[in-house]
Amino acid sequence: MNSSKMFEKASRQKLRWSVKGIGGEFTVEDLWSLEKGQLNSTAQALDTLLAAESQKTDYLSSDVSHRSVNSDVKIKRDIIVYIIKTRLAEEEALKQARIEVKRNTEERDKIIAALQGKAETELQKRSKSDLKARLAELEKEGNF
Repeated sequence: MNSSKMFEKASRQKLRWSVKGIGGEFTVEDLWSLEKGQLNSTAQALDTLLAAESQKTDYLSSDVSHRSVNSDVKIKRDIIVYIIKTRLAEEEALKQARIEVKRNTEERDKIIAALQGKAETELQKRSKSDLKARLAELEKEGNF
């Protein structure tokens, strides 16, 4: 099931999650603000529940309610896994962006230093009389 269908089903059925160690029930929107560890332990609990349910499934039974509960548990687990993967991907993207900013800043600093070095070289290439004349102009203006 694709993610949009999964979230649509969760919202239409008003699915709620109980999170281990935290009281109350959580909506899909609430899940995004939980810590990854809380999401992980909740997904693991749902995995355990799914495994237990699949062991006692009677495929000859016509009891559809059991399959519906199992389906809801699977969707709940899949949504939590989706949120965890999305948040991990966002964190990685942010980490890569920070690395890129640092790399660009370092390159910019090197370019500025190189330009300053070239300016220094250009200044040193000027004749002594040019330098004295320019110094006299600056002192006359007094803007330093």
